[in-house]
Amino acid sequence: MTVEEIEDRVAMIADAAGDPEDAHEKEDRLFRDVLRAITERECADPAACAAAALRSCAIPFPRWCA
Repeated sequence: MTVEEIEDRVAMIADAAGDPEDAHEKEDRLFRDVLRAITERECADPAACAAAALRSCAIPFPRWCA
């Protein structure tokens, strides 16, 4: 997994912000995928990958769970 791939997915989350349920699902999936890639040593720069994923937290949409 690359930082660029993560940035693309963060952009997809931003695009989905009008549908909070979809955006939240995409964000959760991104976090799981990044953590998995880090643990499986599939990130060349784990810290940069994690930082890129966390940028999604700045996207304004309601985050809630049922």
